[in-house]
Amino acid sequence: MSESYIIHCASHNSRLTRQCKRKRLKQWLIQQNIDVMLLQETHFTESIINTITKPFHDWEMINSFEKSNSCGCSTLINRKLRYKILNNVVGESGRLLLTNIEISDTVFSIVNMYAPND
Repeated sequence: MSESYIIHCASHNSRLTRQCKRKRLKQWLIQQNIDVMLLQETHFTESIINTITKPFHDWEMINSFEKSNSCGCSTLINRKLRYKILNNVVGESGRLLLTNIEISDTVFSIVNMYAPND
């Protein structure tokens, strides 16, 4: 008998460089029981990524970012989900993040893309 899963997902477009926004997001993730969260336009850089990820210790955070503090995508996967990351593909512009995960022999492709209106 195959297992079935309900994975609670959400997407959010917000610059999370401010601590108060990260705190509100973390509270919301817990309240809504989110398993996978897709963030766009995060404006993260490699120099601040440790500060950004610290409050999200219950989630694995996979990031793509530009050299400047523009663009950027982040995928958060709740660690309570029993998964294995197979691979990540990061777009050069920081606007695309593809993550393949495996849960109980089933592969899921998570595509996180920021496509501005211009």
